[in-house]
Formats: sequence, C-alpha cells, structure tokens
Amino acid sequence: MTQALAQQYRLKQLQLFEELEARAAAGAFGSFIPMTSDFANDNRISLAAIKFLPRALSDLIERELSQPLLATDERQFFFANQSLHMTVQNVRKISDHATFGAKEIEAARLAFQKVATSFSPFEFSLEGFLVMPASVAIRAIAEPKFAEFSRAIRDELRASGVADDKPYIDDDIVFGNITFCRYTAPPTEKFTAKINQLRNVKLGPLVIDSFELLSTNSICDLKKTTCHQKYLLNASS
Repeated sequence: MTQALAQQYRLKQLQLFEELEARAAAGAFGSFIPMTSDFANDNRISLAAIKFLPRALSDLIERELSQPLLATDERQFFFANQSLHMTVQNVRKISDHATFGAKEIEAARLAFQKVATSFSPFEFSLEGFLVMPASVAIRAIAEPKFAEFSRAIRDELRASGVADDKPYIDDDIVFGNITFCRYTAPPTEKFTAKINQLRNVKLGPLVIDSFELLSTNSICDLKKTTCHQKYLLNASS
C-alpha cells in the first residue's frame, strides 16, 4: 500500500474518532461501558483478544496522564499499570452475566490461532484522546495492515460460530484505543480542563507482535482475568 493510501486511511480514522465522540456525547451510539461507582468490585465479564502494554509505556501513561488527572478529581478510577491494554479484537462484550462458555472460548481460541499465523506484527500510533461519556482513552491509530487482520479474524470468528457481538461505528475503518480512566461520577470542571490541556498528547508507537485471548472484567483486573491462550504474530509472513 502506498504512503498516500496509508495517509488516507489515517485521516479516515481521525474523522471516525471525532464522529464517535460526537455521537456518543449525543446518546446516538451506546457501545460503551456506563459509569459505575465501584469498578474495583466489578464482576461483569467479557471475552476478547488483548495486548498488554509494555511496562515503559504503562509507566509513561501513569506519569504523564493518570497522575495529573487524578490530582484534579480523585473520585475517578484509573487502571493499574499491569492492567493497561489495547483490545485487538472483541468476541463477547462486557455483560453482567457471561454470554459465552467453554464451547465459545474453544471456537474463538482456534479462530485466533488460525489467523495469527498469517499476519506479521502491526503498529499503532498513540496520539490524542478519545473522550467518551464515561471514560477517557488514548487514540491508537492503526496502519492499514490492521484492517486486513480485523477483517480476517471477524470472518473466521463468524465462520466458527462466535461472531463479534459488539457494534462498530464503521466496520471497514478500524482503529484501537487504550482506556486508562473510567468515570465513577461526573467529572469536575478541573478534570475536564486538564483533559483539554492533555488531549493532544503523543506517546509514540505500539507494536502488536503478540496478544492473549482473555476472559476479564471492565478494568482488566488480573485477579478476575483468565488467559485462554497466547498468540505470536508470524514475523515471517
């Protein structure tokens, strides 16, 4: 893919980030985790493939983003360093009761195994914020290869009987995000002002060379997380 086409794909993602924020703020797009007063004891569960962040990156997020925001509003919930992650692919979205069992986990496990061997690592550029009604995330802008991976794994999941149950603003233009804060209460004016001050942050690249299929809760609490399989992307493909 030429550089011009890659830049075009980048711009489409940026447009979708803006549209997603606007539609969510207007209540026209409901695919987000609502505000909860006690995320620390959240027992809702999901099934997804995720990439845990490298320690240097998670430390950077805590130092440059989480701590300054926490200082303006201590009520909000910030992810633990070891729980910071990017979702590579949803299988079953968060729910009060599990919408999957051993059969669905096994089907998803094999689907990811089949697709992972066909793709080399891909990269995201971490820049700016995605501010939703009940959370703050870092925008992860994908290279075009991720769209190919996303189409392949969604097709394979569908063929395996475990189609992704999460709605998307656009099925063809795919991107990522790293949620690092969830609201437990409406944010203060100081918090919102700090968000606006920090929202043009640039954190560099995130390389996805591996990921894990997990059952976990809304904050990826490791005590409430089960890893079903780890995958390496095939660097020789």
